[in-house]
Amino acid sequence: MQIKGTPKTSYTAGEQVEYQCRPGFRRKGVGTITVTCGADGTWTDPPEEPCISECQAAGGSPSPWLRPGGAAWGSLPAPLGVGLRW
Repeated sequence: MQIKGTPKTSYTAGEQVEYQCRPGFRRKGVGTITVTCGADGTWTDPPEEPCISECQAAGGSPSPWLRPGGAAWGSLPAPLGVGLRW
């Protein structure tokens, strides 16, 4: 995820920051991805795993990840267009 728009240097209690999925990913679910600055200076938690890779969203295979001796198929997302060579 990345902050949508230009981040500020500081925020006050009650302000919200909206995030967007990075290129090659899209929103998993509906709505916006926002966090809110609390009175104690901490931020609310964003939704868990709010973005999904375009390949997974299209019903493709989970992204491969490397391990010693070769590749294994896992559920780690990878940016659109990633390739493996070994």
